[in-house]
Amino acid sequence: MRELRKGKLGYALLIPAFFLVLLAVFYPMVYSFVLSFCEFDLGTDSTRFVGLSNYVEIISADYFLPAIQRTIQFAVMSLAGTIAISLGMALVLNENIRGRFLARVLLLVPWAIPGTVNGLMWKWIFNANFGGLNGILTQLHVIPSYVNWLSLPATAMLAVVFANVWKEVPFSTLILLAGIQSIPLELYDAAHIDGANTWNRFVKITLPLLKNSILIVLILNTMINLLAFDIIYVLTGGGPADYTAVLNWWTYTISFRMFNFGLGSALAYTLGAINLVVAIAYFKSLYRRIEF
Repeated sequence: MRELRKGKLGYALLIPAFFLVLLAVFYPMVYSFVLSFCEFDLGTDSTRFVGLSNYVEIISADYFLPAIQRTIQFAVMSLAGTIAISLGMALVLNENIRGRFLARVLLLVPWAIPGTVNGLMWKWIFNANFGGLNGILTQLHVIPSYVNWLSLPATAMLAVVFANVWKEVPFSTLILLAGIQSIPLELYDAAHIDGANTWNRFVKITLPLLKNSILIVLILNTMINLLAFDIIYVLTGGGPADYTAVLNWWTYTISFRMFNFGLGSALAYTLGAINLVVAIAYFKSLYRRIEF
């Protein structure tokens, strides 16, 4: 009886937190979903139901397909860079080298920096007049003069991707490092006795047994990259000439610059649907049995 009372007391204490989450999370989600089927007039605070008109307008808009293309470009380039660098760093940090503990601690610094601060830092580095990158490259005679990295279509997306990868690599490295350290050392010893070199051990043992860890990194980073906004807002503002205007940037622009909250909500849920499809595809791969 006493245990039952304790259980009821625990549930009673959770009720305020439950209603707080309901108010702060679920209500805005439901409200924005309903709003995506409406035309909202900010001046009169009135809504008019328009059905699927907002979604039809999004699909037929001139910016939609280019925005999808740039979102995919940003996500794929960021994923490729993050996986390649993270895997290399995880392999290095797994070795018994001097200063390994300090390197692991310092690795967390970029990941701990807020996205906006990260964007501001890289904006100073890429600055066309006195940025650190231009200073280093000109002194090394790699470029003849300072380059406006964030204003050129050819380099703006690369700059945003580089800044995003720098932030996402640390956490991904830790996941892959944990996966590498979970691999039994006996497998490497047996392969070494059989005459397998370092590359063969990496391809035949490390990569297959890291499949789940790599898929976790892919899932997390894909969802983050598809929803990227802060780094683009701070670095390029969607420019130059919309070359870095991904879907989430258009969601912000339509909602808070054009004040078309119905259309902005529809675009947000369209992006959410795309993210959900990608996540389901990843999870199906994640729970598929590994074959050796």
